[in-house]
Amino acid sequence: MEPESSSTPTKRGGPRGRPAKKEKEEVAHEEAAPEAEEAAPAETKPKKAAAKKVGRKKAPEPEESPKEPEAAAEETKAAAADDAAEPTESGSNRGKRDRAGKAKTPQKKQPAKADPEDTPKKPGAKAKKAAESESEEDDKDDESVDEEELKPKAKRPKKTATPKKAAAAKKAGKKAANDEEAGDDSDEDGEAEEAKPAPIPETNFSEPALEANQLKIVSWNVAGFAAVLKKGFREYMEKEKPDIICLQETKINPAKVTDKDAPAGYERYFIASETAGQDGTGVFTRIKPLNVTYGIGVKEHDQEGRVITLEFEKFYVINCYVPNSGMKLQHLEYRMKWDDAFREYMKGLDAKKPIIWCGDLNVAHLDIDLKNPKTNKKSPGFQPEERESFSKTLGMGFVDTYRKHHPTEVDCYTFWSYKREARSKDIGLRLDYFVISERFVGQVKTIYRRKYVMGSDHCPLVIHLNN
Repeated sequence: MEPESSSTPTKRGGPRGRPAKKEKEEVAHEEAAPEAEEAAPAETKPKKAAAKKVGRKKAPEPEESPKEPEAAAEETKAAAADDAAEPTESGSNRGKRDRAGKAKTPQKKQPAKADPEDTPKKPGAKAKKAAESESEEDDKDDESVDEEELKPKAKRPKKTATPKKAAAAKKAGKKAANDEEAGDDSDEDGEAEEAKPAPIPETNFSEPALEANQLKIVSWNVAGFAAVLKKGFREYMEKEKPDIICLQETKINPAKVTDKDAPAGYERYFIASETAGQDGTGVFTRIKPLNVTYGIGVKEHDQEGRVITLEFEKFYVINCYVPNSGMKLQHLEYRMKWDDAFREYMKGLDAKKPIIWCGDLNVAHLDIDLKNPKTNKKSPGFQPEERESFSKTLGMGFVDTYRKHHPTEVDCYTFWSYKREARSKDIGLRLDYFVISERFVGQVKTIYRRKYVMGSDHCPLVIHLNN
């Protein structure tokens, strides 16, 4: 039997008697809600893009490749079928579920449906490939920028300076420090004007005048005879016209000295050190000596060619290069032994004839004999032992001729270091002497320096001697 129908007629629109019109409105509202939710994530894209680090290159978002009309249509049908497969529920329940879902879980982004009518035509293969390549390059650039920003900057390895560059840099640093202390002014560009070396004054070799009955004797440490020959030694001899010139630190084999090295009319006497290229002494004289002796007769002290003695009728001339104590004073003890032995040698000669002892004696005897006595207490040539030893020699009846004629003169140096432009600044020491027997010192008419004669780190020292 068929079941009896209900006496109360059912209204159209659903089993609960819901009006059809109202149901349609709710369905339409519910279908519109997901579309609004799908649009919401799209609005957050600019915010995410703005969160990127400032200064980072923004890569353009890759464009979606256009779909063919047929594929878009099939996608639309599939979406419609999925919607139809979902179970139907009332609008109120669906609305509650949607509101709960929004509050608890974020909605997943749904891909936008393509409208077949708005789908552009399929681009050519070349254009598509170019667009993909450009997008990939932009993505790579963006990634590389990120990596470079995150990586710590590597320090460049320090270059090792060559000895020449290191020395130049050190010299430049010292010059800058000196300029700062001196308060050097700079030009508008902030660069100090480079100082030009002062011109060397001309030497007037006719002054002081040599009288007819006088001899001119010169002492000069040439710091290498072969070197000074290339710096005008012969020309100097022609202008100075000495009767006797005594040279120290010649550093040359006597066999290599020739008649051409000096003007005509000179005899020459040279001695070399047993160690080639060191020490040595030499003499050019226009007055023929009675006798010539090399050394002081002590084997221990005669291996370096430091002494030549010329005997003349009325006096001896001793050309001498006294040993240096060394920058670290490592030879100071030997130097004291040498001084003692040499004093005995002088005593023996002075008993026969007056002595003219000249040369580089490697001692600054008094405080006024060097530029900076307070800061040179540990320098060779200014040690208390060396100065006392020289005083002892003078105490045996000999006279420092320069100090006799110029007792209070300062800045009367005969040696300047090659370093720090010492000669142009006149920072030096008086190391070269004429020491004469006290009984003969009256024969010395004058004594002077040839300060501006170049060729060595020493200058010539000259005396005029009454004959």
